[in-house]
Amino acid sequence: MKNKKLFALFLSLSIMIFIVIILLSLTDGKKSGVQSSEFTDALKPILPPSSIVDGENATTPYYDTNTFKGFIRKLFGHFGLFFGFALSVNMTFVQTKLKKHIMLISSFGIGLFTAILSELVQLIPQERGPRFQDVLIDSSGYLLCIVVFVIIFIIDQRLLKKKENK
Repeated sequence: MKNKKLFALFLSLSIMIFIVIILLSLTDGKKSGVQSSEFTDALKPILPPSSIVDGENATTPYYDTNTFKGFIRKLFGHFGLFFGFALSVNMTFVQTKLKKHIMLISSFGIGLFTAILSELVQLIPQERGPRFQDVLIDSSGYLLCIVVFVIIFIIDQRLLKKKENK
């Protein structure tokens, strides 16, 4: 173990984010819709005026209010949340002495398991249901974070080799 305090911190953060993901997945459909609307409405003031309008007044489907809300929900509620989850899980693994490839494979397994579980538990609340598309979006956010870690590992290895050669 490299640093026990950091390990405990990131492990605790990972567990908390996992719990949040599952609790959000258990929210019933109406409440989830209200939460999504409140979040996207909070973003509207930072967008250019008239860039997001209601259905028939939209110049393109991408500027429709409902499409915008769906995009924001997927970006932050799925992709972004799982990117953050991956960051905390990977930082937990970095504190261990596991080999990097074992760490990254294990991390992706945790992410994929969580993405599938978060969709399956949506069978429980009313007006919700699992979507394979959401598993893919969740996994993509998680995988992007892993790719960032791989790039950092490669850069770190090259810097170490340069130091050793001097």
